[in-house]
Amino acid sequence: MFTQAYEQMRDIDLGALRPSQPGGTAPHISFEIYFKNEDVEGMGGPYRQFFSDIAQELQVVQSKSINDDDEDKEEGEAENNNEAQAGDAEDGKQYIGLLCASKNMLRGSDKGKDKFTLNPSKSGSNELSLFNFLGVLMGVCIRTSTNLSINLPSLFWKQLVGQRLAYEDIEELDDGIIEQLREMLECADEEEFTHKFTDRYFTVELSDSTEVELVEGGAKKELTFANRVDYVRKALYSRLTESVRQCEAIKAGINQVIPEALLNIVSSSELEEWIFGKKFIDIELLKRHTKYSNGYVEGDKEIRWFWEILHEFSQEERRKFIRFCYAQ
Repeated sequence: MFTQAYEQMRDIDLGALRPSQPGGTAPHISFEIYFKNEDVEGMGGPYRQFFSDIAQELQVVQSKSINDDDEDKEEGEAENNNEAQAGDAEDGKQYIGLLCASKNMLRGSDKGKDKFTLNPSKSGSNELSLFNFLGVLMGVCIRTSTNLSINLPSLFWKQLVGQRLAYEDIEELDDGIIEQLREMLECADEEEFTHKFTDRYFTVELSDSTEVELVEGGAKKELTFANRVDYVRKALYSRLTESVRQCEAIKAGINQVIPEALLNIVSSSELEEWIFGKKFIDIELLKRHTKYSNGYVEGDKEIRWFWEILHEFSQEERRKFIRFCYAQ
């Protein structure tokens, strides 16, 4: 669906994607969506469903292998989760590859285990055009108050608004590399370092598992106790900037739909909420804004059961419930 939308919209006047807020109860949409062989009343539902389908299509785990030294239990759980999602791709979901699962997702780490990130290897002109189109869709979401629920890391949102990056932003995606780099710096002497790190060179593995040189000829430059600080600095910089071109393409797409200055006055968390949606679903807030019909009142046992079950939902389950209610 993503590439189909790209082909249909690539040559349109982007001014058409910036409609004014309509009056009354008319939905605020930038374009109309028609699903083949589906008879749907109104345009708001298909419009929101389009963005929901795009998010699902982009967030597919392709690789079935996990190259990690975590405990067997964690590795087994991650493999099961990974195979299930990869199976979805085999069952008909188109794998585009603009996003890749974070290392933490693949190894089942607690931190950032649900995060995807921009694929640093997708840097050709056609692929950057697709990233640009993704940015256009994000801009449309901001303008029409619609969510594109792509679970991207703080590293991405900070780059869009120009916030300073830190090693914690890498840790959200790959806590394994941060642990290794920290351990390198904590080595007391060359003997300890050599014991822990042998046959290592000036290369680093990116989010998509491709290995890149940190300096010219880095694949042949041995990592030693003496040059470990330089290695750590270069490795951190490489991971922080691995998807700069892709992020710039997305930012350019967003700025084609909304004023460029807007990204200079918002925080990364505000921008994430505008596009991804609220991460915390407050049940009490939902209760205060719920209207009952068909003879039901708040005190009925069926209504009490409903709220009790909703309270037991995880935040992810609550978000799915909200999307279901709003045909997303």
